[in-house]
Amino acid sequence: MVPPPDIDIHPYTQDDYLGCVAIFDSNVPEFFAPSEREGFAHFLSSLPGPFWVVRDRPAGTIVGCGGLSIADGGTTAWLRWGMVLAGRQRQGIGRRLIDARLQWLDAQPGIKSVRVATTAQVSGFFQHMGFERTTTAKDKYGPGLDRCDLERRIV
Repeated sequence: MVPPPDIDIHPYTQDDYLGCVAIFDSNVPEFFAPSEREGFAHFLSSLPGPFWVVRDRPAGTIVGCGGLSIADGGTTAWLRWGMVLAGRQRQGIGRRLIDARLQWLDAQPGIKSVRVATTAQVSGFFQHMGFERTTTAKDKYGPGLDRCDLERRIV
């Protein structure tokens, strides 16, 4: 069994910008189209909600990031730009980042569902976390990068 990663999850600051962009770049073209980089950079400069960074404690490097926004009059949360450094995937970091965001949402009154728009390549990860696929749009993000919308109800 792989030991849990020695990580710290903390709120994003501008000092984390280059590390987050490096994580994005490490996931092109498998999970992101190169054309999405500008949108991600803009997102980081005008965050619509909380955004967190995952730091590897021993190395001090950023290995993941992700945030969320609230919509529909405060009843729906959208997971936004969640990603893990390509070389650190499948080590439990993504799961810990999702758990941290869901824990934050638990403290917010009125949230009835959590949604995410992701690629087909990643949709299985979210399905294992209790999300159900609602729609799919072929090649939405680029050739071979279908958009899948998923939702998880909050009880």
